[in-house]
Amino acid sequence: MSGLVPEFGERLEGQVYLARPSAYGLIMDRGRVALVSTPQGVFLPGGGIEPGETAIEAAIREIEEECGWVARVTGELGLAIEHAYSELRRVYWTKPSTFFLAEIVAETRAIEDDHELRWATPSEAFRSLKHESHVWAVRQLQERHDDRA
Repeated sequence: MSGLVPEFGERLEGQVYLARPSAYGLIMDRGRVALVSTPQGVFLPGGGIEPGETAIEAAIREIEEECGWVARVTGELGLAIEHAYSELRRVYWTKPSTFFLAEIVAETRAIEDDHELRWATPSEAFRSLKHESHVWAVRQLQERHDDRA
């Protein structure tokens, strides 16, 4: 995209959007990508970056909380921005999100009881993921994998 950060979602006029920097991990196994199903939709493992936390630290923490894995970031896939409304929090977000490649190092215990791990092929992920920025990230991963094949 010639150095531009892609943006997704509709930004409604007259609404206040709060910035919510986020980080997500893309974990592949046998051609499938890890997804997290929640009451709010299906997402890549990850979420908001807490104060004092780096994007990498947030991705690793969120993967552990949501999936019950100790993960290691192996590279950065890219940055995208998602404009979205949170029904749960009743707030509009502008989410600059960093997407990382990650691998599982060990298993631990997930603490997000309403999050369910799902494995999906990239085409299943395209149909399931709630945020277009997450679809974009899976496409980037797929293109990277295709270039190496």
